[in-house]
Amino acid sequence: MRCGIALYEIRQPDSVGAYEELVCLAELPGDEELQVWEECLTAWGLAKLRAHECRFGMYFAALVPLDERGEPDGKAADDLLEQDMLPVERHFTWSGYVELVPA
Repeated sequence: MRCGIALYEIRQPDSVGAYEELVCLAELPGDEELQVWEECLTAWGLAKLRAHECRFGMYFAALVPLDERGEPDGKAADDLLEQDMLPVERHFTWSGYVELVPA
């Protein structure tokens, strides 16, 4: 299964109408298990937040299956959820410069 690593912004996180907006996506090389990439999510997500000069907000980096066009495949993700293989993701609160962490 083709997989990618994606960075999403959580829009309107405090409302019932919260949704996710894709910031960037990269296809992963090889056919390794998703767990192989789990450890790099935090470093990759923070690097992309810096590189894209993202504004203050809530974000998450996730491992996602890709369709034939190289886009996130929601149906395949649902199938993996049923098999307890997803979600593999890391959440961030971003200041615009650094990750905000609880004191």
